[in-house]
Amino acid sequence: MKKKLTWFDCINVALLSLLCISILFPFFYMLAISLSAKIEVMQGNVFLFPRGFNLKSYSYMLSSSTIGLAFLNTLKYTVIGTAVGVLLTMISAYPLSKKEFFGRKLFMKVIVFTMIFNGGIIPNYLLILKLGLYNSMWALVLPVAINSVFIIMTITFYQAIPKEIEESAMIDGASVYGILFKIIMPVSKPLAAALSLFFAMYHYNSYFLPLIYLNKKVLYPLQVVLKDMVISTSSLMENQRMEAVNEYAQVSLQYATIIISVIPLLILFPIIQKYFIKGVMIGAVKG
Repeated sequence: MKKKLTWFDCINVALLSLLCISILFPFFYMLAISLSAKIEVMQGNVFLFPRGFNLKSYSYMLSSSTIGLAFLNTLKYTVIGTAVGVLLTMISAYPLSKKEFFGRKLFMKVIVFTMIFNGGIIPNYLLILKLGLYNSMWALVLPVAINSVFIIMTITFYQAIPKEIEESAMIDGASVYGILFKIIMPVSKPLAAALSLFFAMYHYNSYFLPLIYLNKKVLYPLQVVLKDMVISTSSLMENQRMEAVNEYAQVSLQYATIIISVIPLLILFPIIQKYFIKGVMIGAVKG
């Protein structure tokens, strides 16, 4: 028997449809602009479908040494930042998941405190300078390697693992480090996948920290370069032939770069979506 369609269902469908349209419209608009000829873009003839279809903007941006270097920097920061963040989070949370751990309550209070208060931009900037991390990759990796929310989420996951597994390993003579690296971490693959997704998304989209801690353009990630392109025409054409201005519309080059930066996420997200959902649920219910 078919379920009767109610007004509530109709309103839900209408609202969700409007939400989807509002999300997808900017993407399709930028895609159409980036694939259109310069004359069509300048005359404002492009809306949702390309006019004078061409791939020149993408070819030009992909051949740009600035974009290529920024993309490689972003990949490096993302891979290393994710690996360091996941490893430190899983190691730090393990002793805190044990109720008999000395000083556990104090450490947990400190962790919760950092969720509410932080040192501020200027103290953090001065700290990075004093540590000699300014203009280095580690200025983007170490300050965010430990996240209070992820620590609590990992603690909750560890506490759901049956204690009998660790007890049997201890009887067999395994050390604490052996239990952590050979038993707990392999069992926690879903957690590691979820943490990797969260860290990777953060580092890939990171903009504020590179803007503060990096002033060498060879170290800029893609997001900072993209900001410069959107704001300044001169930075867009830096180290490029100025005659390109006559062949490409600036907005087409900007949108092409945005699309290029989004494509890796569009490819990866459907593959790792199940881990994203699992990551959201981890810590919500204690088993």
